[in-house]
Amino acid sequence: MTIQSFTSFFEAQERLVSSIRGGPEALGASSDPEVRVAIHKKILYCTMLDSLAGVRYYGQNLTNRERFIAFVRDHGGWPDGNMISVPILAERLPQTTTPSRLRQHLQTKLGAHDPNAGNTEPSSCFDECRHVLDQLAADSSERRAIAQSQQYELFYMYRNFLVHEFREPGYGAEPLALEACEPRYHAHLGDPKWRLLYPQGFFSRMIRSALASITSYFGSEGIDPSARIKDSSAWYS
Repeated sequence: MTIQSFTSFFEAQERLVSSIRGGPEALGASSDPEVRVAIHKKILYCTMLDSLAGVRYYGQNLTNRERFIAFVRDHGGWPDGNMISVPILAERLPQTTTPSRLRQHLQTKLGAHDPNAGNTEPSSCFDECRHVLDQLAADSSERRAIAQSQQYELFYMYRNFLVHEFREPGYGAEPLALEACEPRYHAHLGDPKWRLLYPQGFFSRMIRSALASITSYFGSEGIDPSARIKDSSAWYS
């Protein structure tokens, strides 16, 4: 198997997943078939990312979390994955009456956005660099909350929810950002909470970027990906 035949297989699968449509026999009179099948597409995209990550980091004894995050970071074409989600960090900060520079900073940042505006905003409008927030942290619990609110970490948690529970986490409204190519935040009218959504378009863009990147990587390193693929005849062993 050549590098090109390896990546061509996944490119064909990406096109197949992208072409999935919900027929009337399955969705009835649904007015939003694209939205209804989005979760199916996302789950399939996640399995593709998992598979590619397993080949890329073959033999490195990484956990599934470590492989997934490393692959998205190294090949997903998403440098903003390093950023910290301000809305989620604000929720995660330990509740205390002690004044917090970090909490005040987050409240000021969130106060610049109107949750009742009825629109979505790209993650870049909210998220901040970790080193900026770490300088405001008062103790280890705040620094831990910052680390856990990194987009790469949140995307892995989102992946787990999709795959293991077969439902969208967080009540994000997919119709508001179906084909958006970056994560989005939105709020429901009357609710001040900003909800993080990884749209279907974000997944498909990431797969395409990852395939181009890993093709280049295998070529530059002289790696034959077929040598890293286990014989599945004894899949049960």
